[in-house]
Amino acid sequence: MTRTGPSDGAGAVLVGDIGGTNARFGVLEDGKPGHVRSFQVSRFADPVAAIGAYLAEAGITVPVRRVLLAIAAPVRGDDVQLTNGPWTVSKASIAAALNVSDITFVNDFAATAWGVLRLRDEDLLTVGGGETKPAAPAVVFGPGTGVGVSVLFQNPGSPFVLSTEGSHVTMPDQNADEDAIIDILRGEVGHVSVERALSGEGIVNLYRAVMKRAGTAPEDLSSVDITRRAQQGTCRWCQSTMDLYFDMLGGVAGNWALTFDACGGVYIAGGIVPQLTDLLIKSGFRARFQGKGRFSDYLRSIPTKLIIHEYPGLLGLSELAAAGDPA
Repeated sequence: MTRTGPSDGAGAVLVGDIGGTNARFGVLEDGKPGHVRSFQVSRFADPVAAIGAYLAEAGITVPVRRVLLAIAAPVRGDDVQLTNGPWTVSKASIAAALNVSDITFVNDFAATAWGVLRLRDEDLLTVGGGETKPAAPAVVFGPGTGVGVSVLFQNPGSPFVLSTEGSHVTMPDQNADEDAIIDILRGEVGHVSVERALSGEGIVNLYRAVMKRAGTAPEDLSSVDITRRAQQGTCRWCQSTMDLYFDMLGGVAGNWALTFDACGGVYIAGGIVPQLTDLLIKSGFRARFQGKGRFSDYLRSIPTKLIIHEYPGLLGLSELAAAGDPA
């Protein structure tokens, strides 16, 4: 996370969660995000233009005194290029446009991890496992335009979040069928990362590979087309693709749970899975999550929870604002 120096005076605290496809903005009201609006990234030349559109549409007329942005990219300085989008998010341009000096950047899934601290029971759908251990680490991940992964260390009185680029590790296989699919993808893209298989684009990649392995020409389908047909049961190839998708997703989630000893739970967010709860629940996700040989019993006790709150990243930014940016 990077930030500039503080500013004084009354005014709005602007929060924003900027992904590769959509950017969501709000202002804090009583410590919670209000007046939330979502904008397509492709509609605007840069984030400053999108912020201006948000302030106008939401009717925010008071000066902005503080800005906290979650960005779908590694945050390494004052200029951040989206990993899967056209924007560069610049502190200097935001400062000049809004006349504000208090600006914080944080990775989008680090913000989502902070948001876990504010989630209520009704914001979550449990998909197997036992009870969370409150002081234990929790993994927070989610597929969307890309795939984000962070870890929340819930130390009493001093929680902190580890931002990772775990979605760019090599995609593992667990059987001969998956090995064949990954080999097809390897011939197309070279390194097959988790993101290459499990993001929105990854769904399309898996569909093409499933069709190629079957010796059948694929249709020109988007990820939305594939998931909709799978939900409707109108395309067996789309159903096979999504079965494969959730198997792989469960295997990767189990790997992350073992890597970080995530007895605090594994939380799934992002733009894809919360729209596919029917497919998730009947899939092999949970079986693959805990199917780790000698450590199957260990994983069986770890709960997997789907975040169904609409704006968990903005909740996390609210938590950071209230805590004085402890990350």
